[in-house]
Amino acid sequence: MQFNKSFTSVVLCLMLVGCATPIKVNSVPTPIVITQPPAPSPIVVNNVNWQVVTGSNLNQFVIQAQKDQGTSDPVFVVLSVDDYKILLANLTDIKRYIQQQQAIIAYYQTATKAAPK
Repeated sequence: MQFNKSFTSVVLCLMLVGCATPIKVNSVPTPIVITQPPAPSPIVVNNVNWQVVTGSNLNQFVIQAQKDQGTSDPVFVVLSVDDYKILLANLTDIKRYIQQQQAIIAYYQTATKAAPK
């Protein structure tokens, strides 16, 4: 029994001494490599022929549309002036959004660019 108490005391002392030993930690920063994605291909925009049709040029417009479409019953896509204004406002908002997204992307590309060695 005496031996058992002595052994337990020695083991406890060793454990306490082991806990009191300072541990030296060396940390080395490792650079994070962030791969920059390639830029998307640019937008290719085709020209659209807009025509303004009034009462005075309506007949000429219909005759030309019949020739262009090869039919006596041509089809038209028409916007009122108010709808045209809405279309322009929508396109302007899309342009603003794209420009803001480009600025955000440029910021993150600069912020995550690897530092020169």
